[in-house]
Amino acid sequence: MVWGNDSFIVFHGTVGPFADAIVQSHPNAIDLKKCSHDTDFGKGFYVTRIWEHAVSHANERYDDLQDEFVRAARSSSSLLVSDPECAAVIPFEVKLDLLGSLETLAFVQPISYWLDFVRHCRANRNHKMSADSYYDVVYGPMFVPTDNSAIPDREQISFHSPSATAILVPAGKPVRGKPKL
Repeated sequence: MVWGNDSFIVFHGTVGPFADAIVQSHPNAIDLKKCSHDTDFGKGFYVTRIWEHAVSHANERYDDLQDEFVRAARSSSSLLVSDPECAAVIPFEVKLDLLGSLETLAFVQPISYWLDFVRHCRANRNHKMSADSYYDVVYGPMFVPTDNSAIPDREQISFHSPSATAILVPAGKPVRGKPKL
């Protein structure tokens, strides 16, 4: 194969209503303010190149949100908890030349610097030690908090800025499952 600086596909595991909202209102649908702080590389939008990993995450997300939905319905809670409907995976295309123009940090192996970075980010700290200062994109292994190691055969790519999420272009409709993919 000849190198062509082509694009590649990544996958985001989520649930049906979130997947629909992201695809229907792209490129403004990825709201970084809604992203969780308690993640390996900090507050960001996470994808993977590994289909099975995205499916696993979508199923876990569905199970968690479905449990919340059922508990809220049983308790007649006044909190609005929406029905997750199904697990869903969104494919995105990423153009390498656009990715290459962003400020990126990559950890190829789970080395001590990776572990230090993950611990730093999981403590709700910004990447670059100043207010709201993040790398645009971070790539690396997934963290196992119980033993400070990496999950085999798992990877994550996190997008932390509007300029980074703007390069994620939906590559088709979300793949939906009821309830599992």
